[in-house]
Amino acid sequence: MREVTDESFQREVLEASEPVVVDFWAPWCGPCRAVEPVLAELEQEHEGKVAFAKLNIDENIGFALQRPLDPDDDPLRGRAPAGNRGRRSPTRALRAGLGPLALEPLS
Repeated sequence: MREVTDESFQREVLEASEPVVVDFWAPWCGPCRAVEPVLAELEQEHEGKVAFAKLNIDENIGFALQRPLDPDDDPLRGRAPAGNRGRRSPTRALRAGLGPLALEPLS
């Protein structure tokens, strides 16, 4: 996944020709590290259709201050599959959220 910064976000994400999934992460964030391999897999599966980028919010505090992230935008919130005993499945939730971006159903 390519790294974006406060300086490159406008150009590499907002002005990109294809949809961009951005991972807002921090080195100390365990869930962020857990989702990284899932995003890497999805990046390979959707090469050429959807771009993937990551923004370290600790190193790019300007972006976080200008555009506070809404926790309600969490793609994993409330998407625990049946039989998962309340744990969220990042792979399944991210695939479900990516489907409309890729313009084709994901299995």
